[in-house]
Amino acid sequence: MKLAKKTAARQYEVTYLIPSSLSTSEQKALHDAVQALISKHSGTVVNSDDWGVKELAYTIIVGGERYHEAVYTHLLADLDGATISKLEKDLGILKGVIRHLVVRADEADTSSTSKASTKASKETSEE
Repeated sequence: MKLAKKTAARQYEVTYLIPSSLSTSEQKALHDAVQALISKHSGTVVNSDDWGVKELAYTIIVGGERYHEAVYTHLLADLDGATISKLEKDLGILKGVIRHLVVRADEADTSSTSKASTKASKETSEE
């Protein structure tokens, strides 16, 4: 008999890019589709932040289309760690998402906090 491992939900940051050429209603439909994917994988969106249209550092070609700018959206979501790979696969398949990135939120917070504290301690020791 196999016992299923029960993993606790953690917070993840989900950032994705969609074409800036889409209309407002098409962008909203795509945002809703991404949030539906998160719900499908037993997750909940805690916070949603639209970063707006930004120029890309390099041209991205998807399906024969060239993209020079995109709409960036950042989500904070509670997700089960076991479903992350499936979520990333579904985001990669979702038509309209140019790029995506999923990282554990506490890892991102820890690295930025430790860098800041290291810098502060160096400045204090120099004085």
